[in-house]
Amino acid sequence: MLHVDPARVADLAALFPGLAAPTVLPLAGRDDLVAVHMVTEAVTFWTRLQDLRALGATGIVALPPDALVDERRAVRCVGRRTARRVGIVG
Repeated sequence: MLHVDPARVADLAALFPGLAAPTVLPLAGRDDLVAVHMVTEAVTFWTRLQDLRALGATGIVALPPDALVDERRAVRCVGRRTARRVGIVG
């Protein structure tokens, strides 16, 4: 999670491709910054921290994911039928 100028979101997404795309949320009462949530590997985050700062990112918070569902692994673990039943895959 971090705050960045909305004009820099595309640059940020290029540095951190993450899962599909970063989640961008407006900040209450602010037009100059947005909150960005993204998922990336720890090594990528730490090696590109200076790039984040160069983009003007502030309020940087790095947290390990509590749970991140890898659909392929989940299907292998629980089976396709169970994965469909619990909503992991369609």
